[in-house]
Amino acid sequence: MALTVAPPTASSLPPQDMSVPSPSLLGLTGEEVALLLGKPRYERRETPARIWQYGDGRCVLDVFFYPDPSGLRVVYAESRDPRSLSAMALAPCLSGLVTAARALPAPAPAFGKS
Repeated sequence: MALTVAPPTASSLPPQDMSVPSPSLLGLTGEEVALLLGKPRYERRETPARIWQYGDGRCVLDVFFYPDPSGLRVVYAESRDPRSLSAMALAPCLSGLVTAARALPAPAPAFGKS
């Protein structure tokens, strides 16, 4: 008989897993983040930073961009529970948002282009 262990849920992971740069986001440009997660649902400017916010009802992800010599790049990301606003593990939140973004239909090509 084989046992299957369910992966931990975002709310069951310790808070110290939160508010750290995500290796899969760190250093990405805005274009690269948009390809991964789609268009942010909210954008905020706090000079010199830009913050993009994503969410899916299970988590909220804030992605922080700061300028570097080649343009804006991700230097930090954090996630939280949208109901309690308490910190939650970044990895499950990011994974869920990427999965949701990939499930969306691709945008139609511009008129006259193939």
